[in-house]
Amino acid sequence: MVGGTGLYADAVTEGFVLPPESDPAIREKLSKLPLQELVSRLKKVDPEIAVKIDLKNQRRVIRALEISQLTGRPFSQLQRKKKPNLRVLKMGVQKDREEYLRRLMLELTR
Repeated sequence: MVGGTGLYADAVTEGFVLPPESDPAIREKLSKLPLQELVSRLKKVDPEIAVKIDLKNQRRVIRALEISQLTGRPFSQLQRKKKPNLRVLKMGVQKDREEYLRRLMLELTR
């Protein structure tokens, strides 16, 4: 595997269990509730995830509740990793920060 986002690479190499796709009906119903109510529900359904995510971020709170409703399990249980059946060698290229900033500024001035 070459490239991809950090999350994608971690999902493949570290065995993340990906949550199900969203359900527009559940998401719409939850989005009509005030944030305070959503947070209260999340703390009851999944107190473990409630201390990990930003409870001021309504989208994340809704997603955690949505996943719990879709799977019947707390979102925190789905965030556990399973051991992948592969050996992984991670490599990367790192440029000098000053060179990176110089190139970025050149691009921005074009």
